[in-house]
Amino acid sequence: MPTVNMLPKVVVARRARAGILRAWGASLCLAGGAIAAGAIAVQAKGVMGQDGLQRAADSVSSKTAQIQGEVPALQAQIAVQERRLSMIDTLEDRPDWGVLLAYLHTQRGEGVMLQRCALTWSPEGVMTFSLTGLGESPGRERTIVRGLEDSGLFSSTTLLGTRRESIAGGERIVFDIACEFNPALAEAPAP
Repeated sequence: MPTVNMLPKVVVARRARAGILRAWGASLCLAGGAIAAGAIAVQAKGVMGQDGLQRAADSVSSKTAQIQGEVPALQAQIAVQERRLSMIDTLEDRPDWGVLLAYLHTQRGEGVMLQRCALTWSPEGVMTFSLTGLGESPGRERTIVRGLEDSGLFSSTTLLGTRRESIAGGERIVFDIACEFNPALAEAPAP
């Protein structure tokens, strides 16, 4: 079974940029710490030669207090960035369902109208895409089922049933289709 990634290239690129931003943020924090430690070391060396250890200890204490004073502001900035990254991750994990809906539009053919689409997730991570539609004549629903099966997007596609209903003064065929996507099957190596 072929593996299908429904995430658009834009989403994959955005994820890569988020990773780079995280790496840069960590690098900047480490560089800032190294610069502060270097400045303290340079100051301590110069002070020791002039007035002794007391001045060096006071200088280190004041620098430490200054750095500790900056920590809450930096932690707040980190928290804001983490919330932004979390939001980006949440939004990027959502596939572009417009691609699937456009595919359904091309597969439905003449005389078929889609009434309802629903998406549910099981606790095991299996996604079920349910579809209800109307056809002018029997057999149109099989075209949609065949198209969904041929797409390779789902692990299985099942026509749940059809029934005749009187709608808007005419008789229509109502059909229900269920498509399942099991990530475990999609990620399994091909035999």
